Amino acid sequence: MAASTRGDHTICLPFDNETQYRELVQDALGFRLHLSQTLTTHPELFPKEMEAGFRFHDFIYSFKQDLTLRRIKLTATGDIYQLRPDFMMPYMVGKTHEMEKALYLCRFAVPFDAIVYVLGRNAMYWYRAYISLGRPSIVGTTIKDLKLLPRNLVVDEKHSWLKGEKVFLPTTVANGCILGVSVTDSASPKALTEGCREFHQEALNLDPAYAPHTVNHDGWPATQTAMKAIFPTVTLILCFLHSVLKIQKSCRRTPEIWKRLTGMLWAAYKQPNKTRFQKGLRQLQKWTKENVTSPHLRI
Repeated sequence: MAASTRGDHTICLPFDNETQYRELVQDALGFRLHLSQTLTTHPELFPKEMEAGFRFHDFIYSFKQDLTLRRIKLTATGDIYQLRPDFMMPYMVGKTHEMEKALYLCRFAVPFDAIVYVLGRNAMYWYRAYISLGRPSIVGTTIKDLKLLPRNLVVDEKHSWLKGEKVFLPTTVANGCILGVSVTDSASPKALTEGCREFHQEALNLDPAYAPHTVNHDGWPATQTAMKAIFPTVTLILCFLHSVLKIQKSCRRTPEIWKRLTGMLWAAYKQPNKTRFQKGLRQLQKWTKENVTSPHLRI
């Protein structure tokens, strides 16, 4: 489900094919039955107020696509929703099967002029279609049940380039899925706070009381400041790999110590449970106190 800035609401409904849709859209009873069945099967596609009832409001005709759309009005709120079939792209810009290959090529930075040469239309058409992929909420599109919102996050500030200028991409990840990405002109605490706040806001739209328990980070001070500013109660955890890299950097002029410490660190990391992991770290700390004389190399 998505809502535009103009206040228009849209619900995307699944259909077997375009033929089925064209038959049902003119059949009020059949369309209502299909809508009710979809509400039962995929409640995440609908606003919560949908369960209180609805009625058909009117029709909208797209001259561009030669397609009729229905709109419904919710009983509880009076809000009006447009019902778009899933074979149509948002804003009726085209059919999904006609645009799928072009948008796939965009993933590999194929120039829009090259796409026009192969698939027709014009460069601006494909550019707008590509840019439109950024409109939906990443969190809201990926997670439909607030109970599935992750409580343990991983954040990083990726480096990239935009028009010859260096930029940073504050990225939020959980459970192997990217849940937030934005672009900032610096990696300062203020910039990263604003960059990561987009994920925060999208999560709050799903759960107004959302607050993660932990955030795993690479040790960058500005990232830690940003996370504490957005999530005051969160526990910050330094990434184990970055801990190892930091220790390796401090003893790179002593290869024997470097090799021994690295071996003990990864041996602890690979332990099957928390108890043995902690034991490995205690052994590591004990060994360094007994064998590392320079205070700069102490753990």
